[in-house]
Amino acid sequence: QWWTIQNSPKDGVIKYPPKDVAQKLLEDNIFGVDVKKEAVLVSAFGLTTTFLNHLTPTEVWNDLKFKDLGVENLTNPKTVSGFFEWAASAKRANKCFDLIIGNPPFNVETGKDKKAVLKPEYLEAIGVSKDIPNENFALHFFEASMQIAEKVCMILPSNAILYSHGIKTKKYRKGFFTNYTVSDIWDFTHLRESLFIKKAIKGTPNKKKIGRTPVVALLAIPKPTQQKSIVHTIIKRTQSSEKKIRFEIDHYDQHTVPWNWAVAEDKYFVWKTNLLGGGGLFHLIYRFS
Repeated sequence: QWWTIQNSPKDGVIKYPPKDVAQKLLEDNIFGVDVKKEAVLVSAFGLTTTFLNHLTPTEVWNDLKFKDLGVENLTNPKTVSGFFEWAASAKRANKCFDLIIGNPPFNVETGKDKKAVLKPEYLEAIGVSKDIPNENFALHFFEASMQIAEKVCMILPSNAILYSHGIKTKKYRKGFFTNYTVSDIWDFTHLRESLFIKKAIKGTPNKKKIGRTPVVALLAIPKPTQQKSIVHTIIKRTQSSEKKIRFEIDHYDQHTVPWNWAVAEDKYFVWKTNLLGGGGLFHLIYRFS
């Protein structure tokens, strides 16, 4: 898709990469890791079919030969430490990926020990921060990714990044926005009851489904901040988003948060006021706080 965007003419005609370029992009530039073997197989199948979709039947039958993506590109670790073992290996080999995109698990898989997954030797080899509040599981994946990539786009629990005002979280948040350059945050908190849901708990009235942890997606670079403002985009609950068709974003859903506000302990509620429309609401609350 990026090749298509960068190489398509401006007259609206979509230009797809030729076969040799597409194959090189697939074999030499796309990698992934998942502890679920089924997820690895589905990813390999999806990438392969997308590649084949742009070839003619003759090219597929007569000329096509490419390597098994499940050998090196898409990895299925055999240990419970999974991703962290893979990341530590990449760190030791001085590998650096252009971009890591991820939706990490927020909790340890049922039946597995959290300490067994977050082995200290792997975390130290990667360089994961020791200041993660409450040993937040998802933030360990983010911190590890920031050590082996030039840019990271990841889904994370919004409380740990924006909304919690615990002492440890405030300290981590200040370091987060200081040690890394965060340019954009897309906030899905309004959709926690529709987009991210889980089965109802037994005994709850009317078998109502319970919303999952509110989340954000963010784009970050592992370089110290230049103290530039952060764009905080609120994804609102609309009919199209509830039906999982698309997200509707307009100008008034995007809020510019100055860097010094993002790290200030007395302005931490700026993110919450943005959820309610932003603007003068922050200044009103700040005046009375």
